[in-house]
Amino acid sequence: MHILKLEEWQSGSGNWLCGDVSALAAMSNVWWYIPRLLSIPLDEYIKLLITKYHAINLHYTAKDNVLIFYFKTQSDARKFKNEINKIAREKKFYTY
Repeated sequence: MHILKLEEWQSGSGNWLCGDVSALAAMSNVWWYIPRLLSIPLDEYIKLLITKYHAINLHYTAKDNVLIFYFKTQSDARKFKNEINKIAREKKFYTY
């Protein structure tokens, strides 16, 4: 069993991303895990990403059920990563 644990990395374009890439084949990085962890509706999660964490370039692909977003700075990505990881550990939020 695995507790959700986000990592941060920089894209080739210079933006920052966060996700649990520990076992992508086991669906470790499903986008709706975090709103479930936070017990908030999906649309509220989108608003939270933008207002609190300053996420940019949000794009949802319905066909693949994928939400992609970036952070302009490592500081914003790290804040998101650290806060979500802390909550996941406290709640023992298992993903696979």
